Amino acid sequence: ARAIADSGVKRDTIFITSKLPGSLNYTATLATADTNLRELSSTYIDLMLVHFPCPSHPFNSSGGSKTLRQAQWRAMEELVRTKRARAIGVSHHCQRHMEDILEIATVPIAANQVEYHVGMAGGADAQEWMQARGITLLSYLPLCGQCDDRTALIDGPLVSGIGRAHNKTGVQVSLRWLVQSGVPAIPRSRNANHQRENME
Repeated sequence: ARAIADSGVKRDTIFITSKLPGSLNYTATLATADTNLRELSSTYIDLMLVHFPCPSHPFNSSGGSKTLRQAQWRAMEELVRTKRARAIGVSHHCQRHMEDILEIATVPIAANQVEYHVGMAGGADAQEWMQARGITLLSYLPLCGQCDDRTALIDGPLVSGIGRAHNKTGVQVSLRWLVQSGVPAIPRSRNANHQRENME
């Protein structure tokens, strides 16, 4: 909120994505979203996501259920109806979790934000399934931030070799692969030079 206020940029020119914990009931989902809005000093979020299909802090894969996913999605739809969110989606949901939501959804799942980058097996199949249902695959950690080799998609031999042939960096090759695959990417950087390089 402070950064937005200090920037002097109009709110309607900034796209804000935020997340709510998974497996909240209807009431808790709305209350948590309202807290989120207050903390951001905004009347709406452009894209509100359910972070996990089950509790993530502490992680409990058995804590989620189809019933809770559907109740939470109904609350997410209420956020759209009351203009507190312009679009709603999910994060780290697999196909069966999204199918639970699609059974009752009247507002579409706009996106599924997951770790996705060069070298991930099965991504094209997942993307095709989501595209057929109007769901955008959104790449979080497009440069392999959680991988064992955290620099492979930054300056590794594969992406660097391709980059040299096109006068680009390894990072730019990794991001371009996603763009050409039709996958929006969210690279993280506080460095202005890196941000500029990412955009290029």
